Amino acid sequence: MKKKNRGFTLVETLVVSSFIIGVLVFLFAEFTKMKKSYDVSFEFNTIPALYKAKNIDRYLSSTGQDILVNALENTKEGFLDITTCPSEYLTKTDYCKTLFNDLNVISVIAVKESALKNQLEEELKNNTNGVYHEKLYQFVKSMSINNENYDGYRLIAEFEKEQFATVKLSD
Repeated sequence: MKKKNRGFTLVETLVVSSFIIGVLVFLFAEFTKMKKSYDVSFEFNTIPALYKAKNIDRYLSSTGQDILVNALENTKEGFLDITTCPSEYLTKTDYCKTLFNDLNVISVIAVKESALKNQLEEELKNNTNGVYHEKLYQFVKSMSINNENYDGYRLIAEFEKEQFATVKLSD
């Protein structure tokens, strides 16, 4: 006697359906991660903000950043807020203030890369004095450093209209 095959049985249908649902869940999770990464890259390190941060880096390079680097080495926190163009770390402070004003700077932080994920992130998270914007903490939290030695220095800048950028300090 020959049995007539009339299609999928219920078990076969459930197996195929569960496989398809598993693949769709996996794809949804991957696309969610990709969209979050896209949103972060669209919000932080935009081209105008990177251009402004690079201008600050050029200013520091042209005026000699040795004092700032030495201060970063000697500070226990591992970072310095240079938003107010302090004369103990920077030269040509009048030019610095004009530059920061023209670039619509809200805050600029120089940081040792080794202190980025520990001390600076913790300071921004606590934000006890209320100086820093909440998004600046989110920006620092989203940063990843490719160099595992963490031996360099970085500028982290916040500009008006919630623009954020980071650049490695030039040598």
